[in-house]
Amino acid sequence: MSTVPTLFIRCPAIPSRHVLVNRFLFDLRAELGIAEWFTEDSVLRSDAPVEVVYAATSRKPYFLVEFRPPTPEEWRRRKPPLSNALTSSETQGDCGEFSSEKKELARRCADRLLDGSPRVFNGHPVVISTAAPGITVATTRVKREGGGGGRRGENSTRSPPHELNEKGGKPTPISFTPRAVKKRRAE
Repeated sequence: MSTVPTLFIRCPAIPSRHVLVNRFLFDLRAELGIAEWFTEDSVLRSDAPVEVVYAATSRKPYFLVEFRPPTPEEWRRRKPPLSNALTSSETQGDCGEFSSEKKELARRCADRLLDGSPRVFNGHPVVISTAAPGITVATTRVKREGGGGGRRGENSTRSPPHELNEKGGKPTPISFTPRAVKKRRAE
């Protein structure tokens, strides 16, 4: 494998990114070899090379996970850290710089999660598989940002105001009118 795969993770007991990162991955930190990615408070450090996107809300929520550093665009959009105890290297981040050593660690992490052994979190099975080709954290984020109601409103064209017809000054009916309502209007 030349690149680190995007992982598809699904479990009904993992309702948010916070639970996935700070509980599920924290519980597996020794097995995956990522203990240094967490602070003393068992919180994932901001410079950890893990990108997660919550892909959909359903009966079984699922996530896309990539073990890689954030791109410069992703780094700019991140929320500022809550803790002032972070070092300057954590607050500035790598922004896409990924040494071969870190790539190998990320690849091993992904392989260990995909190794086929059944995983359980809070009594529920965790399904971990490789995402379909072309599905990545970055493309899913772009789709999610472009699909908002506010965005649709900006891009749509508004119809001109209703023209009044010559008869009674009523607007021209454009939409479907039920038969029962039509009969009442005629009377």
